Formats: sequence, C-alpha cells, structure tokens
Amino acid sequence: MKTTRFSICLLTVLCGAICQLQAIALGGISVPKDHFVVYLGIGHCNFAGRNSTTADTATNPHAWNYQWDSQGKSDTQWVLAQEHNGGNSAGNTALGYNGLTQRGVGGPSMPFLKGMVQQYPGYSIGMITNALSCATVRLVTGDTITGVPLSDIDTYSKAGGGNRYKEIIGLAQKVKNDVTFGGIVCMLGLTEVRDGTKAGVSTIKSDFVQMVSDMRSDLGLPNLPFLIGHYEMGATGVFSPTSPLGLIVVKAIDSLPAAIAY
Repeated sequence: MKTTRFSICLLTVLCGAICQLQAIALGGISVPKDHFVVYLGIGHCNFAGRNSTTADTATNPHAWNYQWDSQGKSDTQWVLAQEHNGGNSAGNTALGYNGLTQRGVGGPSMPFLKGMVQQYPGYSIGMITNALSCATVRLVTGDTITGVPLSDIDTYSKAGGGNRYKEIIGLAQKVKNDVTFGGIVCMLGLTEVRDGTKAGVSTIKSDFVQMVSDMRSDLGLPNLPFLIGHYEMGATGVFSPTSPLGLIVVKAIDSLPAAIAY
C-alpha cells in the first residue's frame, strides 16, 4: 500500500511537471501549449512589411510575434504583435515593422493574426516571420535583380543550403516544446519570375513541393498545413502576372494544391 501511495504521489508530481512544461507564459499569463497556435511566415520583401500608410500600433493580448535578431542582438522572445510606421527589413536602429527591427518583421501577418484572434477568441495566435528581400524558394543563378546577383540571394531551399531555410527551422525548433504549430504561411514567387524561362512551371512547382516536404520532415510534422498566397496581382512590367515570365510562376503556384497535401 505504501509503495502504491508513493507511486501515485510520484505520478501526480510528474504529471504536474509535465503539465507545466506544456504551457508558456505570455504577458504574465500561462497559456497551455494546445492553446498557443503558431504559424511560420516565409517570403520575400513583400512579406517583410513595407506598408507605412495603413499600419497601426494596436495590439491584442492574444496576438503575438516572435522577436529575433532585434537590432543585431541574438535575443529571442514573444512580443505583442503590432504594426509600426518606420524601420525597414534591411535594418536600422529605429523601431521597425511589427515592433521588431531587421528580420523577424511582421508584414502581411498582422491582418492574418487579427483575423485569427477574432475567429478563435479562446486561443493565442503567434507568428514567426522570416521574410527577407529577394528571398526565393530555390537557388536562382545566372541573373540579377536590382543589381544583386541572384546566386547570392538567400533561399528556402534546404538542398541549396539556404540561410532562410536554416533560420526558420532553427527558430521553430527553439519554440516547438511550448507551442502548437498551425501551419506555414508562404508568400514567394516574385523573385522566381526572373528565372522563369530557365526553370519552367514543373521545376518551380517541384521546388515548392520539396521545400514543404523538407520543412515537415525536419519539424517532425508530416501533416503541417501549407498556406500560400497567390502571385503578386499588383505586379507590373516584367513581373506582371500576365507577362510570359509571370504566367510561369502563376501556373506553378496554381498547381500546388493538387501537389501538396494539407
């Protein structure tokens, strides 16, 4: 009987410890892991946040952004998500977009976060954003954009040793014990248009498929949802969605729902 009582007591203590591990403190409030749903935001500059006219500084106690590489520092923490007029994704010492500086900025994730917390009031929603100017889903070579060799542009290709890929996976691994991942929110394709005639629809499509497969595998989440926005409908010139190059990327993105589960 003593052994049984001891085992029960020990089990209770262990259960309490496990339960504590399955929660995170957000704004001084303990939030269970299954009630803190976090999305991984990946993309090029248009996902990095460049809106200085309609941004607001409003916050919601259930909307969070993961701060990392703040003003060149290596600190990481969850901060209340908000939009700010000022700063840029290249980094400066002023307050950057979404209350962050340099990388980890919010961009289009703010409307997403606002909508999610309204739709699911009993949950906290977080975003880890890794967008950066000219980021690609693949290693593009032999071309330039705004004078920068595309071979030097960061990529979300694991096979290509992409820094963007390594960063987003590393950040996700840092928080995975405290959160429930809701999915990957992606805005890519604008930079790929430069390589469209060389890559073609099938190659760009396979690059997206491989990227999602690698991310799901490295995170141990084979069913992690993948959400991708359509191509830049407001793009003009060579980037226009109706241009020969734009159509290649548009068709590649259109083919993804049938090629990627969830």
